[in-house]
Amino acid sequence: MKNGGTTASQGGCAFHHATWIANGTHADGFEEGLQQITNLKAAANLVFMRDMKFYDSRNMEIPWSVAQKWFYKKGDRGVISPFAKKTCNKAQLTG
Repeated sequence: MKNGGTTASQGGCAFHHATWIANGTHADGFEEGLQQITNLKAAANLVFMRDMKFYDSRNMEIPWSVAQKWFYKKGDRGVISPFAKKTCNKAQLTG
């Protein structure tokens, strides 16, 4: 992220959407190809099982070093972190 006051550099929540590649299996609901997720709750369900990329509202990729702060692993599933609940708005969290 370059200078210009991005949300991430200001300590806010830069999340806009995430993408991942579905392979058409039962686990993917038989979806295939590039899939887009627009909230962190949906991303939390997949973040530790799939290779995901995260983007801000300008479609700039958010590095994993930033995105990983939005999730933690609870048992065998991903959960939205307290940090994300503090910094992200309702639309970013649950759509």
